[in-house]
Amino acid sequence: MDTSERANFGHTHRYSDSHRVTVQMTAHIIKKRPTKDLIDWLSFTVKHQTDLFHTYLVGKQIEHVMTIVANDPVLAKMHQNVTRPGQNGLELHKGRFPYKHMLKDKSSAFRLYFDDKHDHVLFELSGQGCAMLSELELLTLIGTHREQITRLDLATDIECDTSPTEILDTLDAGRFRSTGHYVSDSGSTVYVGSQKSDRYARVYRYFYPHPRHKWLRYEMVFRRQQAQTVAQTLLDTSLRNTIAEAGEVFGWSHESWQYRSTRKIECYRPMRGQAKSERWFYSQVAPAIKRLMAEGVLTRTEVLTALGMAQSGEASSPQ
Repeated sequence: MDTSERANFGHTHRYSDSHRVTVQMTAHIIKKRPTKDLIDWLSFTVKHQTDLFHTYLVGKQIEHVMTIVANDPVLAKMHQNVTRPGQNGLELHKGRFPYKHMLKDKSSAFRLYFDDKHDHVLFELSGQGCAMLSELELLTLIGTHREQITRLDLATDIECDTSPTEILDTLDAGRFRSTGHYVSDSGSTVYVGSQKSDRYARVYRYFYPHPRHKWLRYEMVFRRQQAQTVAQTLLDTSLRNTIAEAGEVFGWSHESWQYRSTRKIECYRPMRGQAKSERWFYSQVAPAIKRLMAEGVLTRTEVLTALGMAQSGEASSPQ
């Protein structure tokens, strides 16, 4: 089998010359309609290769970031795609919270976030950016950075006449507490699950005369640990099989949905209220502790003692 060839329902696939996995596929097609399966968003972090990054001026920070890009063949290919004739390449912009700086191309297909307060660079490939790479290249990125993936979106386009609102009518009302329907000048969209959560979905279609008005799109968004679990399923099986298992998570049951699976992706589900506590810890508490340690206000021993994690003999006595 050629390294760029991947069987959706076969038992073997390869996403690089050094990685071949044999698995039992669990998905099957219900009806044969024209479909397009794709990875529609990919975000991941890469740690700096130097401890001096926080001392660099912005110009030198950019040089270091671009060295990370150059050392990764797929990221280098992505950079080449957005710097072709007629493109402006990557330009410096103000970042979004919590990053000060952002490098991006004109179409925002490829975005890089960084500053002197973080020990990593956040890479984002939008749907347009993912479309610039082959499935093999995307899987290579996912395989290389799986444990650092922060968001991964799966999508399937289905040629049919179904309205997005018909999908809501067939959902299990108790599965997701939050749903919504939005209509714009260009199309109709329904949301399943909270957009603030680590997994949610949207189903939409464009109105005529948009070129894609004949297609109904299912998009499934996974963040953080959920995204890493989906990434592992992608690496272990195939894109279509992963979409089928992800579909079982959302309980798609409308006849327009093409796939069924004998299992669903088992993503981590925090207890009610636990997700907010985790986000609070990672977004506020952990950065504050790191800053206080860097400024010499707190020591490692004091932090561990406050958390009740100090080893015997390590706890410091009150002064």
